[in-house]
This record gives sequence, structure tokens and C-alpha cells, in this order.
Amino acid sequence: MKNRIRIGENSGLVSIKHKGRDFLVFVDEEDIAALNETFTSLHLTESNSGLYVRGLKKDGTMVRLHRFLMNTPKGLQCHHKNGDRLDNRKDNLENVTVRKNLQFRQGRGVLKVRNVYQNSNGTFMVSVQGTYIGSYRTIEEADKTARDTRLELFGEKPSESVEAFNIKRMKQVIQGVL
Repeated sequence: MKNRIRIGENSGLVSIKHKGRDFLVFVDEEDIAALNETFTSLHLTESNSGLYVRGLKKDGTMVRLHRFLMNTPKGLQCHHKNGDRLDNRKDNLENVTVRKNLQFRQGRGVLKVRNVYQNSNGTFMVSVQGTYIGSYRTIEEADKTARDTRLELFGEKPSESVEAFNIKRMKQVIQGVL
């Protein structure tokens, strides 16, 4: 495969150039051999909802990396649990119905803040486009950092939308209101 691959702690990092910038894609270390056997290269593709990874197979066909790694059957979709489409580790992926995936995208019934993950010690980690930004004591600090980072990197305007709604929901669940 043409892309540069590095092995990190329990995961592989694949470097992809897109519009003159380097992006790192997370994959499981045990998937590296299959990627090398199957693909000539990996590419980032833009959609209305952000970037995702596609692979050019040796037979000339293009497939979405997450669907390949999860062997997603027709009729199902592959969901990135943490919202980061460059994190293609299997513990971050799950095959779901179209309806369930739409619920995740719309933020209904899910405690999810984009690019923010809760660590086992209760802190909140921020990772944007496969790059670790930092860990924070509160979800509000982590959300603000994630929004500021996306604004700096991609020019996205911070919004109250789904992130603020989900922070409010998470607080309600923690307090036992919901």
C-alpha cells in the first residue's frame, strides 16, 4: 500500500494526504496486514457531513474502509461510535440499521459530543481527525476545545446545536432526571 503506516499503542496509524495536509487514520494493529494485501492506497473523501476514508482495492474498486473492516452486509450501515470517521478501530465501529444510524447522526437518544470521548477515569478526551488534543475534567471544557479545534483546522463555526443539546442531556442523565 502506498500510504505510510506506523504502529502505535495497540493501533496502527495510516497517514493520508488530503488537500496538502497530512491526516492520521486509526486502525487496529491486526488489520494492517489485510489493508496491505487488499488495497493499493487509502484516500479521504468529502461528504456533506465530513471526511471519511475510502480504499482503492487492487482490483480497481473503491470501498469505504469502515465497511471493509467490519464486513458490513448490504442493508446495514457502519457507525463510528465516537463520531470521528478517521477512527476506524473495530471497538469504535458497529454495524447498525439505517434507522439507528440516522438516530446517531441526529443526536437523538444518544449521549454523544463530537470528537469527545469519556475515559475510564471519568475525564473527557478530545481527538479531532485522529489527532489527540487533550484530556479535560469536564465535558464542557472538552466540548469547547473540540469546537475551537475544528474552527481552527476546518473553519467550522461553533454552534449550540447537537453538542450543547447532548451536554444538557448527559447532565440530566448523570443527575438522574432522565
